[in-house]
Amino acid sequence: MSREKYFFDPNKLPAGEKAYYEKIRPIIEGLLNDLKKNCCLRRAEFEETKNFIILMKDKDEIGMAFNRIVELFSSSQKISKFMEQNRDYFTDQDFSYLFMSQLYFLSLVHIEMFKNFLLFYLKRGSKQKFKDKMTLGPFLLKLKKVSPVYGQLIENELDIGLRNSFAHGLFHIEVKPGTEPIFIYYDDLGKLRNPISIPIAELMKKRKNYNIIYLTLASLIAEKMEEKTFR
Repeated sequence: MSREKYFFDPNKLPAGEKAYYEKIRPIIEGLLNDLKKNCCLRRAEFEETKNFIILMKDKDEIGMAFNRIVELFSSSQKISKFMEQNRDYFTDQDFSYLFMSQLYFLSLVHIEMFKNFLLFYLKRGSKQKFKDKMTLGPFLLKLKKVSPVYGQLIENELDIGLRNSFAHGLFHIEVKPGTEPIFIYYDDLGKLRNPISIPIAELMKKRKNYNIIYLTLASLIAEKMEEKTFR
């Protein structure tokens, strides 16, 4: 995505990400249809829409900056050259933790942006199903009441246990000699006897999926508004 054009073009996605987009699009479309049937959708005013777009562009910039770091790690020559040129500022471990911190942050923020973007286009208030300050858990509960099938499918894709570990700091990287690093996390403090582990590559994939979920929602709402079928 260039800095001049902030839009989502699924046709430019790599094959794996395109396949995930094709999986998630009908789920989000079904969710939006159920929200429409239950009269939950609204059209936003110009001023608030303008300010929300600024929030979205800011997250795009963070994502593009992270992609620059990912590009470094795609080649042993690139990362070796970068580390050699910046040895006075970073050790290998410093830079690895910097990379992982951005991975954690973007995984969390893209889930929150999905929630906030959808909430932005929902009717909210004391007499409505949805509220301005809803956290993710109550928000998903309400979605499942309005759209039992698609709300549950969305919750499954967001992997709430993993998301909560990011939000609550219940995770770490385990590195053993001769093996690839493993991401270890816990659903909550009561489960410290039961760690969950996934490869870093799987964590990277999930981060991309969270971004696709958020951008697919934004793309679908834009399409429906252009077609005047939003509400």
